[in-house]
Amino acid sequence: MAPPTTPRERRKRKSNASESSAAVTPHAYVALHKTRLADWRPSPISHLAASRDGSLGVAVREDGDVEFYDLNGPHLIHRIPGEAASALTCSAIVETGEARQDPRVFVSGFSGMISEVDGASALPLATDDSYGGAVWALAPAPPRPAAEGPARLAAACEDGAVRLFSVTPGVPGAAYDRAFPAAAGRVVALAWHPSGASLAAAGVDGAVHLREAATGRELLRISLRTAGAAADLVIWALLFLPDGTLVVGDSSGQVSFWEGTHGTRLASFTQHSADVLALAASPTGDRVWAAGVDPALALFARGADGRWAFLSAKRPHSHDVRALALAAGPGQAREGGILLSGGNDAVLLAHSAPRFLKQHPAPVQHAPQRPAVATSPAAAPGATAVAATPPAAALAVCALRGDLDLWALPRAAPDADPGLAPGPERLASISTPAGRHVRAAALSSDGALLAFSDAQRTVCLRVGSAAPGPEAAAPRAGFAPVPLPAALPAAHLLAFVPGTATLASVSLDGSLHLVDLASTPSAVRAVRAVHDLRHRPWSMRERQLSAARALEPVVQHLVASPDGRFLALTFRRRIQLINVARGELVAPAPVSSGEAGAPIVGLAFSCDSSTLLSLSLSGEVCMHSVPGGEVVPGEEHGRKALKAALQQLGGGLQGVSAHPTLPSIFLLHSSTGVCVLDPRKPPTPEPKRWRRAPGPPPPRPPGSNHRLLQSSDILLDLTFVSPSDLLVVEQSWSEARRSMPAPLHRHRYGS
Repeated sequence: MAPPTTPRERRKRKSNASESSAAVTPHAYVALHKTRLADWRPSPISHLAASRDGSLGVAVREDGDVEFYDLNGPHLIHRIPGEAASALTCSAIVETGEARQDPRVFVSGFSGMISEVDGASALPLATDDSYGGAVWALAPAPPRPAAEGPARLAAACEDGAVRLFSVTPGVPGAAYDRAFPAAAGRVVALAWHPSGASLAAAGVDGAVHLREAATGRELLRISLRTAGAAADLVIWALLFLPDGTLVVGDSSGQVSFWEGTHGTRLASFTQHSADVLALAASPTGDRVWAAGVDPALALFARGADGRWAFLSAKRPHSHDVRALALAAGPGQAREGGILLSGGNDAVLLAHSAPRFLKQHPAPVQHAPQRPAVATSPAAAPGATAVAATPPAAALAVCALRGDLDLWALPRAAPDADPGLAPGPERLASISTPAGRHVRAAALSSDGALLAFSDAQRTVCLRVGSAAPGPEAAAPRAGFAPVPLPAALPAAHLLAFVPGTATLASVSLDGSLHLVDLASTPSAVRAVRAVHDLRHRPWSMRERQLSAARALEPVVQHLVASPDGRFLALTFRRRIQLINVARGELVAPAPVSSGEAGAPIVGLAFSCDSSTLLSLSLSGEVCMHSVPGGEVVPGEEHGRKALKAALQQLGGGLQGVSAHPTLPSIFLLHSSTGVCVLDPRKPPTPEPKRWRRAPGPPPPRPPGSNHRLLQSSDILLDLTFVSPSDLLVVEQSWSEARRSMPAPLHRHRYGS
């Protein structure tokens, strides 16, 4: 039915159209370089751990990456890159003191080495041999007073023995203490009794061995291999509840509850069709979650009469669920805590423990292990470009794990039809020594210099033409090493100052170094003012707020202004401006980033370097004047409308990209799409519908403020390479999951 056309409604429609057209900004077509640049395949999660105060979560991935999460959000705060030969299986958080801000993280795997990972330097503080081959599980003992001795850490080893290690405050690493008698086969599961006096171990022999921690004497043995059970039954998971009840998960899909003193079976459930790999319990011990290969996440509860019952099961994961952890601490606003789950599908999910059956889980990271992408703009007419690329091509470097690829992005012809630009061309590939994962990468504005850093060193290369080779697939670009000072530490963030040969390098401890690569030898200036911010009272107070804040990197973002005069970085969730020429802070006082305490996910200077825009994880956008750093006041209605638009966009917010020629145009991107923002103009009203219709509202027209552009695939990175070219790096989850082990599908009647 056609809409009514009375004179009053025609006047109203004309008024709305004039308001909408007034809010439309001038726009031009932009050619999209939609490409992958890298074979993005996130690594499976092999283990999860949570701190006592419930603020810190640690996820260990098979490829060696160790990720730290602030669970008061939750969000990723830090990722320590691994190596190609890493095969981590377990992790543990050991807290040696009464202070919550003193967590110590240990990881181990098939190498048989137990490493303490330092969140400040992203390097192993100490590495100790397990003396028993591969380590399948680590279990920290319940905390005890310092007068009774150091903290204890148990390791389940390949040779069938459980070994105890001591963790002493102030002493790096874990010191070997003693070993318990070996069982028949490898040990893969450990659990400490709440009293800390005994330790349960199980593995491929199908039995649970409860031993006294002080002497290693066996107190109890529970065998699950009955007459009708499979001969190869394996116990994969153990869990002690606060009242001493022992929960066991085995390879037959059975979850059983046992009295922990005499070994009496209390209840048994077979809700899983395959191996049960992980267990977790509520702080009170009246709820237990089990997960495994099938991949159902089952919930069991204890009634008022003390009997256990199966409540329900969910299947939020597509593949095997290998790890569970419950984060709950005293004084937290969320009663009941957060349940973390992860596995072969590489997705970390956060469930509300008290509302597990009523509320869907939320992904903590929508795009885990994103590649590091850096670009240099296309050469202007008459400018000198890299010899391996045509003058009209921009350069992009993409680093994923231990591989870096250099790409040429040909610009679209001025008279070409708008749409997709020509495909990128790979110029060269680089592999790091020992397969160490790349932490940061940067390209100079002219594309002549490439810098990257792993956990041990920073490397700088000069890009040029490669020597001609007989093969057709020979690289088109060559590299010459640029010597760097030996005292330069490994970088956590890298950026080239536009228009210069100055490299800005930030390490995890907050040290900022400006390296002048034009001089011989390279001159280094250390900006001590940034490092000294760590000792300010406000910085020390924030570090003591929680275990997660203690391990949070002091500097998390670094960007350079287009005119090359300023650097902007986030220091403990505050923005600091630095004058490059003088090497000192411009604004002595920290500048707020909008919503108090919200982590910043993106920074970008406008093309005229007059303003700096910051984007927080909660969707707050702030404009800062340069060089003063003052917050530019904005319209309250505009901020609320933008926050609503970003919530409608969905996905986790990832960053900001500024238009190269329009000072007021920014692109805010998440893992699912892009939002076009002009902070100096009011939001464009949404198109009105004559009748209520299901689904999202119709999109705003091109040039509208707060216009949303949804992506059908996972958006990994987005940046302008010229006023008419936009680089979009994306890949679908379905393609990323092709390399994952196939999930177990249970046959259903009639299918």
